[in-house]
Amino acid sequence: HFIFRVVDGPDRVLLPFAEEVLEKSYAILGDLLRMHPQDKIIVEFYPGQEPFSKVSPLTLKDITTSGTVALCKYNRILAISPRFLVRGYNWMDTLSHEFVHYLLTIKSRNHFPLWLHEGVAKYLETRWRNEKNYLSPLMETVLAGGLERDYLIPLENMMPSLAKLKTAEDVQLAYAQVSTMMEYLAELKGEELISDLLDDLAGGSSFEEALASRIGMDLGAFQARWKEQIKKKNLKAIPGHTALLFRFKSDLSAEEEDKDYGEIQMKRTRDLVFLADILNSRNRPQAAVVEYKKAIQETQTLNPILYNKLALTYINLKQYPEAETLLKESLGYYPMFHTTLLNLGELYLATSRLEQARTYFEQAVKINPFNPFAHARLIDTFQRLGLKKEKELQAGLYRYIQ
Repeated sequence: HFIFRVVDGPDRVLLPFAEEVLEKSYAILGDLLRMHPQDKIIVEFYPGQEPFSKVSPLTLKDITTSGTVALCKYNRILAISPRFLVRGYNWMDTLSHEFVHYLLTIKSRNHFPLWLHEGVAKYLETRWRNEKNYLSPLMETVLAGGLERDYLIPLENMMPSLAKLKTAEDVQLAYAQVSTMMEYLAELKGEELISDLLDDLAGGSSFEEALASRIGMDLGAFQARWKEQIKKKNLKAIPGHTALLFRFKSDLSAEEEDKDYGEIQMKRTRDLVFLADILNSRNRPQAAVVEYKKAIQETQTLNPILYNKLALTYINLKQYPEAETLLKESLGYYPMFHTTLLNLGELYLATSRLEQARTYFEQAVKINPFNPFAHARLIDTFQRLGLKKEKELQAGLYRYIQ
């Protein structure tokens, strides 16, 4: 049901993954929204943020500030290839998110309010993989903090795009607000309400009329009720949990680790990490552990880079339980951080827990299909598991990026 366009070369590795997520989305979300487009849908992957900005209404600053890497525009889905980000990104859920936008636009005849567009898309973006938990730890944290401080993003401020909000935290807060509003709507009247509202809007009703008719209250009353309900959920705010900005590659040959220090905000912490890295490079891992621990204690954030540096040192020292505890903790804060997934795979491979290694290497490859190490490790894992067919398929994907 889709036509994929990529720059010929390594980006072809995206095609089987993109087909998987979007065909599953077509079936699952199409059923839920009662909309299965007959015309094939164009999906385009752009080679970096600059080409992407030229075909979108977003500036380079908008893209960098908000972390927007995909759009549904011009009757198609546009996305930046994860090849142009240092650690890739959660691009498969992002494609499903944009496909939801496509369905909402077509079915409502482009009359669905933007805030609800974003709410439904965020609420449904993980359904293609049979996952209903859409609220990330970061979204929960910023929403809990916003409710506590009485700082929420007004719906009108979300126009013309969430990508135009001032900070990455504001973007996450807006997503958290509107997706939990969508969840509350579903709790009131069931998920079929989404399709019913779309039909009403396509039939000429205004959104205010359709909403009042379907749920028996106007938008103002609904927002007030949502706020009451969301406060009862006792959302968890994790101290030090902040938004990670996407890092685009300025030089495709540059190694990721060369620029990690720029992602550590506090100078004292940076200095400690720099010292620990030097100690590691001089084969003094035990001394490096001491400095990494100091860095984690000093920092005011839950920076996954620090957790991974310490965990990898533990792995090299064969202190596997300590490494596993750190990595699992960090993954709880940032579930899609490529390096954490990769290091968990490495940990389980080193301890011969092959099925667990496979799980994490597969996730790592999907987040960043352009990391050769992830492919090589997954091929090795398939070899050890005796999975000849899976090994050959993975080797075929690996060849695209070599």
